[in-house]
Amino acid sequence: MATQKPVEESSVVRTVCHKLKNKILLRRQALITIQKTVRMHLSKKRHRPRYQALVKIRNLSGQVKQIGSMAKSLKSDKDGVEKSVRKIQDNIDQVCKTIKGNETISKREIDKYYQSLVDQINKELSNVKSKIEKQKAADEQAKLRKLQHEMEEERK
Repeated sequence: MATQKPVEESSVVRTVCHKLKNKILLRRQALITIQKTVRMHLSKKRHRPRYQALVKIRNLSGQVKQIGSMAKSLKSDKDGVEKSVRKIQDNIDQVCKTIKGNETISKREIDKYYQSLVDQINKELSNVKSKIEKQKAADEQAKLRKLQHEMEEERK
């Protein structure tokens, strides 16, 4: 009987050790999963304003392209408008590079950049619209003068 007890004790010890080993492995995996999740959450929280701002700024780039297409309908000062549109597009590219390059940029700074771009675009849009309206008024005046001149020639 003395020989059987050590065998039973060693199998019990092996079983307990095996269970503890599995428990340690499972807890290690759980700890790694928790760490991964926390790191992901922290990096998302840190970088979310940056990539959301980049998406908004790319949308502004689309608006700038629309202003450029509106400017093509202008007869006079087309070059000036296209130059200012290129300048705004360069500003957009520069802001994108700044946001991409600076991982520690604050949301406040990003909002300032975005607002300045929006202000530039709105200013240029109103400028283009006023130029289009002036051109339409000038075209109407030219048509009226032409009609008036034709009517005067018919009377003579």
